[in-house]
Amino acid sequence: YGRFEARIRLPIGGHGIWPAFWMLPSEWIFGGWPASGEIDIMENIGREPYTIHGTIHYGNHAHFYQGKSVDLKNVPFSVDYHTFAVDREFNSIRFILDDVVYFSVSADDIGDNTWPFNEKFYFLFNLAVGGYWPG
Repeated sequence: YGRFEARIRLPIGGHGIWPAFWMLPSEWIFGGWPASGEIDIMENIGREPYTIHGTIHYGNHAHFYQGKSVDLKNVPFSVDYHTFAVDREFNSIRFILDDVVYFSVSADDIGDNTWPFNEKFYFLFNLAVGGYWPG
């Protein structure tokens, strides 16, 4: 548990660019994806240079997700560095942009599904090109 963060300046986007700072489980004790969880601390799709997304993925028998987007309006995320973070506590996660909480989710919010986010997770930083979502 604790705060996990990175200070990142996003690349100048464009159609098909997909930078992400995210977490996957170290051990898949609840089964494959999405049952063991995924925490997307920050995702951006290049065609939306002003918007980032923070999301959890989970689900015992189907894929469910919850999240929120933040839009800087007229300032692309590529203009400056920003701090993207999550605070993980037992049964809760808070998503943070530049020290401001913009989304919170807890085990109570996911219904009958298993809350896999109390387990150990590791970081991924990547820049994907293409894919269904970014185009």
